[in-house]
Amino acid sequence: MAKFPLRRYFIILLGEFLPMTKWDVIAAAVFASAVFGYRYVTGDFSVRDLLSYVVPAVWTICPFGIYFSIIAGHKLRKELLAEFDNYRPSIHVFGELPERRKPSQWPVAIVTLSMCGIFILAAIGASVLVPAPVAIVESSPDASQPPQSNGPEVSETLNVSVKVAPYVIAKRGYQRFADGSEVRWTDYGLGAIVRLYNTGQMPRQISRLDVLGEASIDCGSYDASMGIEKLDNDPDAVVMLGDFIGECEERKPFYELSWVSYPIGDNRVEPNGGERFVRFRIMPPVGTYRVKNGPFSSYVGFASEYQRPALLTTVPHVFDIIRFTIVGPQDSRELSGPVLRPEVRDGLVFFRVLIGEEGIKISSPEINDIHWTLENRWNELTPQDLFFGSGDPYYDRAFPVPSGRDPAMR
Repeated sequence: MAKFPLRRYFIILLGEFLPMTKWDVIAAAVFASAVFGYRYVTGDFSVRDLLSYVVPAVWTICPFGIYFSIIAGHKLRKELLAEFDNYRPSIHVFGELPERRKPSQWPVAIVTLSMCGIFILAAIGASVLVPAPVAIVESSPDASQPPQSNGPEVSETLNVSVKVAPYVIAKRGYQRFADGSEVRWTDYGLGAIVRLYNTGQMPRQISRLDVLGEASIDCGSYDASMGIEKLDNDPDAVVMLGDFIGECEERKPFYELSWVSYPIGDNRVEPNGGERFVRFRIMPPVGTYRVKNGPFSSYVGFASEYQRPALLTTVPHVFDIIRFTIVGPQDSRELSGPVLRPEVRDGLVFFRVLIGEEGIKISSPEINDIHWTLENRWNELTPQDLFFGSGDPYYDRAFPVPSGRDPAMR
């Protein structure tokens, strides 16, 4: 029995796979290796991510491998039959030629089926053994700790829409002295109403509201705080008002905010069109002083130098995300007319809600204008009233006159 030409089979099979030249294949392999190597060195993905590309590559190759294995077997069978039919003895023979048997089809069929089986096993093995790519989903395993990064963008897998209505919560106070004179003051806090609309098939829970980002520091505050810190470090130092203004304008200091607040009341949102308005108290009404657990400079980063601060600003402060446009009469000097700072509208400072353990960054168009209300009204009104501004006399909204008759009015 003649030896099966296995080498010829693989030459035909490779000929089906590689219609391009040897140097084309080498150039493609070198280029692919350089790209993957560069991305791995620069940290764009890990070895696990690199290995995860094996699955789609193997799945792409295997169907073609099975097809080309069959084609190679068919071509080899035709070549063997042609060689049999074209055979002529080199020695002249008188009489009839000895009987010759055609080459069997079974060796070709066995090799072809074996190659098809190898490709099938390769596809199954790649699916089972090669690790899947790591999903990039922001999570917080310990909700008691403030987030350390800005996190991901909105996840579309939750099928929810989120909006937020921020509030300034004001608390008025006064003190009357024996001579009949009075001192009036107002403390300011921050709150928010989050509206979650759930179009998915599963209930959701709002577990946390974060305020994150880089809030620029007013140069007047920077100058005063740096001057005080310098005097604390060196009581004999000479500090003049305005010494640090030029430094502030050049280096562009900022706080890196990392505020955390938790829902008040029911935070579960039912599926299939469920809606929930959830109240958050970001900061109770307190004075305008800033709470720090270390030197002022430890909380300061510099945008011009891409330098992050040593410490996160985890204690909320009203002026980090808003400014006031109205100052009341001399007897109270009450601040009102709040507006969101440009950093919030530009996305440098943003709100983020945690739905379970997945973070959703709230884009600027989904943030209502900030409003001002008294603390007792904040506690008495429903979250829906606060979100839409209905029932709050301190929320002055402008409504156009309807062009037609309102069917709800009699």
